[in-house]
Amino acid sequence: MDVSIRGAGTVNVPTNTKKGKNRHNAQPWEQSLLAIAVSQSAITLTDLPLSRASFAPTGFAPFDP
Repeated sequence: MDVSIRGAGTVNVPTNTKKGKNRHNAQPWEQSLLAIAVSQSAITLTDLPLSRASFAPTGFAPFDP
């Protein structure tokens, strides 16, 4: 199955999940879930990692009123 990913071109994704199973026997939802997973993983590769810094209290320091 060819999956088109924005910015990454076309990726050939095998649909074989079990021995002897081919794309003609695969359920439609299996192929669509695989396509969604491939596109989401390609999108997350381009995202910057979130910063772990925070201005809000994190609960490590005791609060003394």
